Amino acid sequence: MPDEPKDAFVPITDASGRVTGIMDRTTADYLASRAPDPTQKSLDELLSTITRVRVVPVENYQRGATEQRTLLDTSDPRSVVSFRRCFAIVEDPETFGHCMCIGEPHLELYVGDKLAATIGYHHGVAIRWDAWKYDARLQEPGQLLDWMSAHGVDGPRREVEEMQRHDEESHRDAEQWLGAMPGCLRPFWGQTELAGDPALHGQLLAALRAEFPTATEQVLVLFGWFGSGAGPWSGYPSYESIPEQLLLHYPARLLVNVLTGSTPTDTQWRGAVRYFVGWGLRQGRKGDRSLLPVELKQRLLAAARTTGISDNTERAERAFSE
Repeated sequence: MPDEPKDAFVPITDASGRVTGIMDRTTADYLASRAPDPTQKSLDELLSTITRVRVVPVENYQRGATEQRTLLDTSDPRSVVSFRRCFAIVEDPETFGHCMCIGEPHLELYVGDKLAATIGYHHGVAIRWDAWKYDARLQEPGQLLDWMSAHGVDGPRREVEEMQRHDEESHRDAEQWLGAMPGCLRPFWGQTELAGDPALHGQLLAALRAEFPTATEQVLVLFGWFGSGAGPWSGYPSYESIPEQLLLHYPARLLVNVLTGSTPTDTQWRGAVRYFVGWGLRQGRKGDRSLLPVELKQRLLAAARTTGISDNTERAERAFSE
């Protein structure tokens, strides 16, 4: 059974010894570590001695764990030999880092009955060994993944496949968002990490006004862009906040008049309801919703329902019932 873990957090103190904050234990140990960089030589020396491999879930190491589970325990010589071949690492210091999680699963390596080392496995690409300061990336991460799958430990493969699916979905969503971005604003796409920068907002509004002379056109374009997100209206990528922040530069009365005095597209309606129930309005202009007539609230609620995402609909229902 693993040793009793240390306290999960440590205090941060200033020069006078006053506590100014806290830090998680894993990060504190990493920052204080004077261990050497990862090397293939040190890893090979360890692996050459092992005779047994146990694969265990990370919860075995959590404080208060009442059950010690084992995903795999093998001393089969062929399995151990093939295991050793899975650990060619990248020794380039530019690749060294420290994942904020503690790894899942953990690989316990034994020499006879003695635990020689525990290796944390990180998201299918890296390993952590406390003999090193940094995590090391695997040259061929698929080898260890295949070894575990072949021995009945398929959780890591499911995680990797889910990560790949999520990455592909995020890429498609970003492409969709870029496609909906007004052409006059696309030259600024590389600056979207500055989503909250007022200077960037000024540049974007100037470009928008040059392309679309009337405020009505500008508002509808921004509503259409804001309504083109693929997912829920919470926890979305930061770049999706830009049209919302630009819409905050327009008076609420104007936005209402645009919706009631024109014929918005379905996407523009979705952008409008996303704006009126969104975070930006809640931060200081929550009262703007009081300007919405009942029939307009009903139309916006209907637009929220067309997204097919329950969280979006529930947000709209709460907002318009206040």
